[in-house]
Amino acid sequence: MVKAVLWCCSVAVLTTAACAPDQVRGSIDGPTGTETFVGSARGSVVDKSGNLTFTTNSGVTCSGRFVYLTTENARGTFDCGNGQGGPFDLTRTGDRWVGTGIVGNRRVAIELGHL
Repeated sequence: MVKAVLWCCSVAVLTTAACAPDQVRGSIDGPTGTETFVGSARGSVVDKSGNLTFTTNSGVTCSGRFVYLTTENARGTFDCGNGQGGPFDLTRTGDRWVGTGIVGNRRVAIELGHL
């Protein structure tokens, strides 16, 4: 499973167009084992969207764009350099975001924030 967290200051305090990038980390479950990844994310409450980019330990780069549905939830889609992609959902837990998604037919867990 992939774990990643997105954190961009507290949504309640965000007043600028965008925050500085925060860390992304996670893992992708697959038939031959678990692949891990690290990257960065940036979000904006002004345009209610953000993006994230990460590279797996096998060298595949993925990026995703998400939109804030509420101050506690966001939804987006991954696109990866190997042609795979899929949807993901994020939920705020304190000053971090956690989420799950699908890349190809594999489960992803995501954590975003100061990790």
